[in-house]
Amino acid sequence: MHAWALSAEARGFILFFTAEFYLQHYPASRLAEYPFFAPGQAPVVYLEPAETQIIPLFERIYGEEQAAASHRDEVVGAYVYLILELAARAYPPQEPAQLPAYGLQQVREFGQLLDEHFRQEKSVRYYADQLALTANHLNAICRRVLNKTASDLIHERVVAEAKRQLTHSAQSVAQVADAVGFEDASYFARYFKKYVGQTPEAFRQGGR
Repeated sequence: MHAWALSAEARGFILFFTAEFYLQHYPASRLAEYPFFAPGQAPVVYLEPAETQIIPLFERIYGEEQAAASHRDEVVGAYVYLILELAARAYPPQEPAQLPAYGLQQVREFGQLLDEHFRQEKSVRYYADQLALTANHLNAICRRVLNKTASDLIHERVVAEAKRQLTHSAQSVAQVADAVGFEDASYFARYFKKYVGQTPEAFRQGGR
């Protein structure tokens, strides 16, 4: 279990967001490029006391959460993106990282392959073959590094893209199904409900 021990004088904001939330709005390739998320790099950005760009964005996110206005997720997503971009700009150059522990590089390569091929390929075996691993070995590595199986990550990537399409396009459910690699829209609807807990139509209506 992780926790913070904060002093009584501590002031600020704590913002949690998932990769899935980011992927509904922005490309996975960019998320993997932020230096503070890279294995072996310090996950901290120190800001100048007079910093005036990033902190106000946290205040705006807090205001959005309090107001519960329409299109809140889209607005918050834009603020999160700006925070990450500005934080990346402020991140100081780092010494080359030590070679990552076994598994980190394979997980990174798996993520890159997944982003490129998830529409066409949804089997663990396909990605394991590309990485010269067995499916069981790839699952074990993902579980060790991310506490998720390779299959979990494949499903999350497919669902994130489906959510993005349902939220930001006027395509029919059948067209969204085709866009994420399902020939049968009915099967896609069952798949989506299994992992999201509601039908594509209900998800789309709930986001409006």
